[in-house]
Amino acid sequence: APELARLALRVALDGEESLTWSTVYEEIRTRKEDFDELDSLLLLHCMVRMDCFDRTFFSKLVDRIECRYFSMELALDLEHPALELFSHEGSYRSLVDNLPIDHKVKLILVDDIQREDGRTPRRKPKKEADAKAAWQTMEPVDMEEKEKERFYKGRIRVLDTRHVQARVSRMRPGKKLRAALAVQLMQAIPIAMPAALAQIAQVTALSKERLLHGDLQRDFQEALARRLCSFENSDVVPCVIAFACGIASYGGPAAFQAWRTKVVPSIVRALRPEFVAQNLDAQHVLHPRLRGVPHRAAALDASALPQEDVLRARLDRAVALFVAVTTAKQVNVDCELFDALANPVKRFLEQFMELQAVLGHADPTIRLPLELLADIASALVTSGVRDMQLAGLLARAFSENFGEDIASGSLARSRYCASDLATLAHAIAYAGGEGAGDAVGAIWTVAEPKLRSTAPHLALMLLDAVVRGGSEELLTSPPLLTAVDELLVQRLDFDPAMLGDLGH
Repeated sequence: APELARLALRVALDGEESLTWSTVYEEIRTRKEDFDELDSLLLLHCMVRMDCFDRTFFSKLVDRIECRYFSMELALDLEHPALELFSHEGSYRSLVDNLPIDHKVKLILVDDIQREDGRTPRRKPKKEADAKAAWQTMEPVDMEEKEKERFYKGRIRVLDTRHVQARVSRMRPGKKLRAALAVQLMQAIPIAMPAALAQIAQVTALSKERLLHGDLQRDFQEALARRLCSFENSDVVPCVIAFACGIASYGGPAAFQAWRTKVVPSIVRALRPEFVAQNLDAQHVLHPRLRGVPHRAAALDASALPQEDVLRARLDRAVALFVAVTTAKQVNVDCELFDALANPVKRFLEQFMELQAVLGHADPTIRLPLELLADIASALVTSGVRDMQLAGLLARAFSENFGEDIASGSLARSRYCASDLATLAHAIAYAGGEGAGDAVGAIWTVAEPKLRSTAPHLALMLLDAVVRGGSEELLTSPPLLTAVDELLVQRLDFDPAMLGDLGH
């Protein structure tokens, strides 16, 4: 294991002609060896540098780092290469405390950044009651009438006593370490510069769980928003996507002030038509898996990249701003702001499809991901604006990128998750536009086989979209009639908690 960790470090730092990172990482995974706490730090550093994400493997590394971090052992192997990478004060805890911000962000998130696929989770069948353990259950015994009356009418009711066997479960790896590192990031916020603060904001943009408990969570958000308000707008623009995604869920007064005085003005400034491409290319400090989709995180050099990569990256960043602002808790999106956000999305989406028409759709590298189209659709529905032009572009983009793959039955161009399909169909049918019927029909073709395993609210959303935007032939087809009978006619009552809300 130590030799593998050192080999991975050499490949990640310097590179070797005979080896690639994918080869070394596959060797690490297939061997299934246990790495000690210092080797785990080496692999953490390698995964950060190589933008490697693997929740299953990384959780094992985090578990090892967390156990040693909170242990009483103080001794360190002074000859280990991990001690040369990071500063420390002679203890393992100081070594972890002095990790760079991007390393701490990865430890906090534990690579838990996957998108929801929309499937209904399988419920484990309940175990039958153990007859041998029934004698441990104590019930009130039969008493005389007076004693029974005193028992039931007494001032203090005596509850039934039952033997309950506590279920022992292990804490999720990284949960305890997450809180300690979040407090350290909170202490660094008052002196953080814009780039460092944008890195810290990615923690709240991607984390699916609370970082801190009680008022500390609110204090963390307010401290970050106050520090953001202290910057000049010119300093906010190069990191505006990271800040918008990071504070979208904040609900405090400082966050409201940050949106009104810093973030929204910086977004409007960055999206001016004559400078929008330049400003989107200059965006940096983005998380490589923002919204669960791989994308370019560093600033773009448009002259050194293929045209399709540049257009795809610009579209992805315009969509990130569109999604962050329309779904923000404290932003009221009016028509003027919506147009400022949606126009770059339409512009780059049209340019990319024009490039596809020139270069041909057969090249698998020149294709839009389904997740990107679903994110645009979700933001469009959430905004409440019925933009038929944008909905028509979504329908056209879906048909051109995935229509042939669905018609042939290969289904090789995407995972076709139920959540993405339902969201896209809902937006296209809601706003209408050219090509809506064909796109909804293609979505139904790929979604119908997995409809029974789809979450109820997504299945209802998809059926509503098909009824609203499907063709007459589709509405009278036997598969649709059967699905409506199974999911609606035979199930008139739904739990309100399962239905979700608009735009899911």
